[in-house]
Amino acid sequence: MERKGIDVSQYQGKIDWELVKYQGIQFAMLCSGIGCRKDNQLYQNGMGAVSNGIPIGIYHCGQAANADEAFREAEFCLKSIQSIPVCYPVAYDCSRLWHLGMDQEQINGVCSAFAMKVKLEGYFPSIFDFSHRWNQGLKMCSEHCCARWVADYQIEPPDIVQPYTIWQYSCTGRVAGVPKNVGLNLCYRDYTDFSIDVCELGNQE
Repeated sequence: MERKGIDVSQYQGKIDWELVKYQGIQFAMLCSGIGCRKDNQLYQNGMGAVSNGIPIGIYHCGQAANADEAFREAEFCLKSIQSIPVCYPVAYDCSRLWHLGMDQEQINGVCSAFAMKVKLEGYFPSIFDFSHRWNQGLKMCSEHCCARWVADYQIEPPDIVQPYTIWQYSCTGRVAGVPKNVGLNLCYRDYTDFSIDVCELGNQE
C-alpha cells in the first residue's frame, strides 16, 4: 500500500502540521542537519508532525569525506533526534558527496559507516540518492539491512533496477500548510508496524 509523504527542512519555514495532516499526508521525513550542523526546525517539525498523528523519519545531509567522519555525522544526527519519536528510516543523503571529488568506493564506505551506526542504535537505516547514481554503481550496505530512498523526477516509476522503499517523485511540490516548495514521496512499507524486524522490512521487490 502506498503512503503519501513529504520531506522538509528549515528551508520550508514554519509549517502548519494540522493543515498538512488534512491534505492526506501519511508520513514526513525531517532534515536533522548537514554535516555536524543541526537543522533549526528539527524539533518544531518533529513535535508538530507527531502531535498531529503523522509518523516521522529523518534524513541527514552528508558532508563526510571518509568513514570516520560519516560515523561522527551519524552520532551527531542520532543525538539530535533523541527527544523525537522516530519510526520511519533515518536516512543518509549522500547526493552532495559526488561533488567532493570522491570515487564510488569512498562513497559506499561513507554510506556504510553511517548506516552501521544508525542500525546499532535501533533505527531503520536508509540511503538517499538519485536513480541514475544507483544505476551507476552506488551499492547498498546490505549487511546493515539498509533500504533505498530513490529520487527520480522524470520517470514513473523510478528508472532503477534495484528494490527501494521510498520514492521522492518531486522536489517542487506544494502542500497546504507548508509555506514553500516541498519534496513529495511515496512509501511502500509500513514502518509503523513494530512487529516487523528491520532486516525483514527490506526494500520493495
